[in-house]
Amino acid sequence: MDLHVDGKKHKSAFFGTYPHKSSEWSFDVKNIKNGIYKCFIEIEPDKLPSDNKYFFAFNYREKPKVLLIDGHPQFSDFKGETFFLKTALANYSDVKVINFSQFENEETSIYSVLFFCNVSDFNKDEVLLLKNLTSSHRYLVFFPGDNISKEKYNAKMSFLLPCEISSMLNYGKLSSHNLPESQEMLTDENIKKRFLLIPKHNAETLLKFSDDTPFLVKGKNNVFVFAISSNLSYSDIPIRPVFPVIIKHLFSYFLENDTLIKSANIGETYQKTAGEIIPEIVSLDGKIAKYQNKILFEKEGVYEIKNHKTEFVNVNVDVKSGESDLTKADVSEIK
Repeated sequence: MDLHVDGKKHKSAFFGTYPHKSSEWSFDVKNIKNGIYKCFIEIEPDKLPSDNKYFFAFNYREKPKVLLIDGHPQFSDFKGETFFLKTALANYSDVKVINFSQFENEETSIYSVLFFCNVSDFNKDEVLLLKNLTSSHRYLVFFPGDNISKEKYNAKMSFLLPCEISSMLNYGKLSSHNLPESQEMLTDENIKKRFLLIPKHNAETLLKFSDDTPFLVKGKNNVFVFAISSNLSYSDIPIRPVFPVIIKHLFSYFLENDTLIKSANIGETYQKTAGEIIPEIVSLDGKIAKYQNKILFEKEGVYEIKNHKTEFVNVNVDVKSGESDLTKADVSEIK
């Protein structure tokens, strides 16, 4: 069995299998950069060549590097600002934790996402650095706490933050808005206090409290602000099952530029909703067809469809329907 990546044989493997039995094999892919690759796996020739290849698009990306900045370090990690965040982020990223006193000397350009947890204040140079980070498409996430000065945040970073950090509110309940999978998790969280966030006109409220006030606000510059702290001083959400769900939801925005990959069978048609035109289609031979109403997948391979977002469609023989069953194959297909 051979793995081909972008038209070149990448790796080979040998393993045995039996009729009407399934087998699994994995390839350890190394020395490739982040990006979309058009791939296919090919088995040794047999009497039915039409199903000897399986085509697929592979979106490879390394775990993003994430920096957690603790603005109020504690002797006990459990009481610190970053303990629960680091745990929740473990499956999604390569995490490093520093104290804010180390921030000035940290090489921040290597990180995709930076979390600022209860950082009291930023000087002029640090504010300029934050601005430069957003200009270079980094994501900044702010968790407030008792250590911050909301007046200084609102004054110094009004151009950066997607909301005004307003008064302190007591109690609250997290809404399931935008978190349908966590409905059963939102029954007993204890929120002792929280900040009232007032979104700016170009900001988006991603998550809410039950009173419709923002829990998480996102700016167009990819700056995010939470209404609670990242430790247990404001709520017990960081130790609730819903917290990893919230972090997963947050990461969906970090990765929202991911290319969509779909699958189809030979003979099926790709068509946008009624009245819409597909702007551009890259066929298997690399030719570009523009402004089509639909496309009929007549050959197996990976098709590239450029719409509002680029989509890749893996087109293969419909094995599940029995098309690769020799008893159902046309005589002309069998060699």
